[in-house]
Amino acid sequence: MTCLVEPAQTLPYVSLQVKFWITFNEPLVCVWLGYGSGLHPPGVVDPLGAPFLAAHTIIRAHSLAYKAYDEDYRPAQKGEHTTQAVLR
Repeated sequence: MTCLVEPAQTLPYVSLQVKFWITFNEPLVCVWLGYGSGLHPPGVVDPLGAPFLAAHTIIRAHSLAYKAYDEDYRPAQKGEHTTQAVLR
């Protein structure tokens, strides 16, 4: 999970002008198309198991990045951090 937190440590260098941060763009697309139907990489077709594990991992990774930003950078930069969820 540190692969997402470590890049976040570069925030002091780029975040003075950037006020909105997104860790994952459309996680539902990544989870379902990558691990449920297999239409996107990695192409796993396991609709009853793999999407739940992938979603769990994305939620954990997002929470670690959010925590790192919230504790270390938000007080000075006053930005926002979220995940991009598109509901159709």
